Amino acid sequence: MKLSEKWLRTRIDVELDSRQLEDSLTLCGLEVDSVTQVCGPLPGVIVAKVEEVKCHPDSEKLSICSVSDGKASLQIVCGAENVRAGMKTALATPGALLPLDKAINKTVIRGVESNGMLCSASELGIGEDSDSILDFPEHLSAGDELFEVLGLDDNIFDIDITPNRGDCFSLIGVARDLSAMTGGTLKDFDIPEIADASSHARHVEILSDSGCQNYVGRIIKGVNLQAKTPIDVSECLRRAGVRPINSVVDVTNFVMLELGQPMHAFDVDALEQLCGADLQPSDFGLRQGRAHEPFTGLDGRTIEVDERVQLVTCRDHPVAIAGVIGSAESG
Repeated sequence: MKLSEKWLRTRIDVELDSRQLEDSLTLCGLEVDSVTQVCGPLPGVIVAKVEEVKCHPDSEKLSICSVSDGKASLQIVCGAENVRAGMKTALATPGALLPLDKAINKTVIRGVESNGMLCSASELGIGEDSDSILDFPEHLSAGDELFEVLGLDDNIFDIDITPNRGDCFSLIGVARDLSAMTGGTLKDFDIPEIADASSHARHVEILSDSGCQNYVGRIIKGVNLQAKTPIDVSECLRRAGVRPINSVVDVTNFVMLELGQPMHAFDVDALEQLCGADLQPSDFGLRQGRAHEPFTGLDGRTIEVDERVQLVTCRDHPVAIAGVIGSAESG
């Protein structure tokens, strides 16, 4: 299990440096296989705002961008399809040094001067996406040093959790053990109660007589799938080895990693299209799989389950392998 040191320290106050923290975790029985830096320093890489985007006169795939570094406007030639006016992104200014000792200088691209480079996550060594430039939330300020804004001075602990320590398959579980080991103060969660805004409820009936003891659901309406996941949340996910997808999926993964509670979001419209309209509480349940029963997951793979696999069902149609992965039809 991968865990960000900075994220861990949000849940526990402990006067230990990174090396002492590593040793304490191992002494807890939570062996640390490795400790790696999130990324190296990124001198000369800042947050910038794209002010204007024009077509390059000599290339259909390139754009000429006017970019603010917080003090002045710079002309940058960019080949990313997602570049647009108004977005905040990462700018490597002339003189910047990127991973693999890649130096950024002023250059001329297809006859047009470019005073730096707008960067993808891959180019900065903080992700795998190389097709699009980073797209930051509006509240970040042009000119801010990216290394500081994203808190990249962080370590990732790769902890070898043994199968009998399910209580530590979460950030709060690791923090709890560390608190007992070191005397550090465990920080409580402030979780306000959220009142129901609708009487439209989904009751889940547990049909199997083993495995899951409790399964609960809640309807959330008015979800905006275009809303961006906050950068601090997506960074926690990325440092835990989880790829950010969208705001709905990301928040369920974030809570699961922090609390150890498996979560999954179903699309009610997709469920009704798959299983029929006017769904009733009794239409949802948990049961064991059947021999050679097919299941297609969100990853697109179709497998055959058996009696050892617990399924979440809608009108007996499998819509998730409980606690593991949802189905392609209901995502």
